[in-house]
Order: sequence, then C-alpha cells, then structure tokens
Amino acid sequence: MIGVGIHEDVIIDNVEHADKDGKKSIIISFRKKKEKSLFESMSSDEIDNGEEKTSVRIFPFKVPDKNDLTETQKTDRVIADVTRTRNVLLHILQTFLPKAEISLNMYANTGIAAGITDVEFKKKMLSQATLDKIWNNTQTAFIRMMKPLCSRDDLPVRLKLVRQSVEKHYATFPTMYLDNQPFLEPMSVKAENSRVKFTDYELKNGLDKGDQIPRSEADVIPADDVSAAADAIEMDAGLFTPEEE
Repeated sequence: MIGVGIHEDVIIDNVEHADKDGKKSIIISFRKKKEKSLFESMSSDEIDNGEEKTSVRIFPFKVPDKNDLTETQKTDRVIADVTRTRNVLLHILQTFLPKAEISLNMYANTGIAAGITDVEFKKKMLSQATLDKIWNNTQTAFIRMMKPLCSRDDLPVRLKLVRQSVEKHYATFPTMYLDNQPFLEPMSVKAENSRVKFTDYELKNGLDKGDQIPRSEADVIPADDVSAAADAIEMDAGLFTPEEE
C-alpha cells in the first residue's frame, strides 16, 4: 500500500467523481508503475503480493455549521478551505501541464467576478449554493484536464503523503507552501535534485510516520503537539481523507 512516506515511480491511475453521503467528491487514485506485463505477472512462479495503491478523497466545500463560530470565523474557514483545495489541485495539474493551459474556472455563473468588493465576496462565500457552484466548476475542470494524463506509465511521479495529524495516522496531501515544498514532481527530476522532502515541521511532529498510535498512547499526547499539528493541517481532516479499499 502507498501510505505515509515518499514514494517513487507512482502513477496517477484515475481521477473521478464519487458520491458519498449525498456529496459529490473527487477521488484521486495512485498506483506504483508497472514493472511487468500482465502475462509476466500471471505466469511468474513468484508469489504476487498485489498492486501497491491508494486513493485520496477530496470533499466539496461546505459552510461550517458550528453554532459557536462567528460569521467572520466561518468566512475565514471557508476561504481557507477553498484556497487549500485549489492549491492542491493546481499543484497536481502543474506537475504535468504548463500553467498557461490550466484554468479551474472556479467562479463561472456564481456572480463572482473581477471588480467585486471584499465585503461582497465574503458574503457570497457564506452561501452554500454559491459554494456548490464553485465546487462543481472546480472538480469538473480538474477531472477534465487530468483524465488524459491518468494511468500512463510514461508519466511517473515522486509522491509525498503526510500523516493527517498527530492523532490520525491516515495519509493525506500537504497543503501549505507547495511552490517551495511540493508533494509531487516528475521522476525526471533526479533524486539528488528532488524538492519532495519532509519539512522540519513534519519531521518534528511525526507527520512522516504512518504508524497507528495505540489508544493508550494517543490519550497522553501533549496538548501542544496536538494543537500545533492541527494548526498546520486543520482543514485536511474534512477535505482530504484516505479512500477505503
């Protein structure tokens, strides 16, 4: 299985829409590059341990429904969610395509366009109907651009997946500083020149390890460590989750 860690010769096998609990999400599936043909695998005298693969589900945008949040706090969370998701999708696309060929067209038919004031923009971002349109535009454009690039063994990448949080061992995408700290790059980049590395923060907080913490140990994780990790990957818990096989 492709889990928390840095993996080489990974192929983006598929990107697709998926409905779960009435929500339409994006599922991005990864697998290791095939080293043998199907015939070679099926006729070998070696034990087949199965294909190394994983999938990550990206959930649609949602206005927070917590009653203890102010309108400003809700707006800030929505904008942070949209920004981080957009950054992740653009980062994946820019690994394969020139920037000039990429457009998520996020705000089509939403009433959001150049010249809108910050006040009006924030107001619209608190409308679930508007967020649904933004999400539909975003996922449609992303999948349309990525589909021709999927399941191509001539486009292997180096992939970094981090632990979701100190307490949660599931693998997910990093979401911050992706220009300088990418989680994806072509395998044409030599290992000695690779920028796909664990950051000091990720190493310090154990986000480079996918081991499941026993309940007894999780109960006594220092509060400072938990809050620090949550600050860095806060939105991942809802937006980027592993897809169960």
